[in-house]
Amino acid sequence: SFDNICLMDGDGKNSKRLTFTKATDFYPTLSPDGHTIAFSSRRSGNFEIYLMNTDGGNQRAITQGLGSCFAPNYSPDGKKIVFVVADEKNVQHIYTMNADGGIPTRISDGTSSVDPTWSPDGKSILYGANQSLYVMNPDGTNQIRLTNTSWGKFSPAWSPDGKKIAFVSNRDGK
Repeated sequence: SFDNICLMDGDGKNSKRLTFTKATDFYPTLSPDGHTIAFSSRRSGNFEIYLMNTDGGNQRAITQGLGSCFAPNYSPDGKKIVFVVADEKNVQHIYTMNADGGIPTRISDGTSSVDPTWSPDGKSILYGANQSLYVMNPDGTNQIRLTNTSWGKFSPAWSPDGKKIAFVSNRDGK
């Protein structure tokens, strides 16, 4: 089976399938203006970051040859995308690039990093690495460790006001 991307209204109505490839399409994220969806797709043989209109049209890759690219997330102003690239050794690095493509910039330090997400004010990026949560500036500077435990943290998300963080944990071994 293949994963495809669908879009529906916030009330669960008007569900529409947007991708029809015989490949894995996943990690969709809507642009702040609601006109574009960034996602990861394996349709070219390697996972790349793609963009498409919210009607499913104009699907195009904006990365090529970096490694396996996934988990795109728009900056609050919609001008940048942060995403993860797994290299040939499966070490995951965080990159940013212009939301419409361009030259990607690696901003993480080489520690395997996952699930980057912009703060609501656009001044920080939250991510997981080495079983902990970190925050850093959008250029990769000022990395601060937020948690210091041995249990995993995944899928972090900011509250709308940026004062709290939610995340998945296996602290109870489950």
